[in-house]
Amino acid sequence: MNANKMTQKTLETLQQAQSLAEERRNTQVGQIHVFHALLDDPDDLNAQLMASMGISTDELRAAIDTELDKQATFGSSGGGQVYMTPELNSVLTRAEEEAKRMGDSFVSVEHIMLGLIERADYVVKPLLKRFGIVRDKYLEALKAVRGNSRVNSDNPERDL
Repeated sequence: MNANKMTQKTLETLQQAQSLAEERRNTQVGQIHVFHALLDDPDDLNAQLMASMGISTDELRAAIDTELDKQATFGSSGGGQVYMTPELNSVLTRAEEEAKRMGDSFVSVEHIMLGLIERADYVVKPLLKRFGIVRDKYLEALKAVRGNSRVNSDNPERDL
């Protein structure tokens, strides 16, 4: 995936996910780390969309934190390089496809969320199901916020 075709917010989200994995001494950056990063700021788009879908973002974040606590760690004897899981790479590939399908020039956080919904791994999938996060419902909430606008810059929030 080409970082030059990602919005600033997407790059920040991915960096935040990596930092979270490093802080928690996790051995890999996975989908659960990105899911956490997408919902970390209650004022960001995905948190707002979840709220508009009737989902308690506090409860969802707590459930994500519970799953993060189960992730493999380096332990106390030292750390190492943290790598992206193949499942996360699949989400990013799907996000790029979603951006193209939607006619967007840049991959934004909503595309990442759609990628998670479509390619959820064994950790994220039960959370999506438990909280009723499905593609159609998410797209409906997104359309209510975004309308027919397109992501044609690396900082679309500035353009809104």
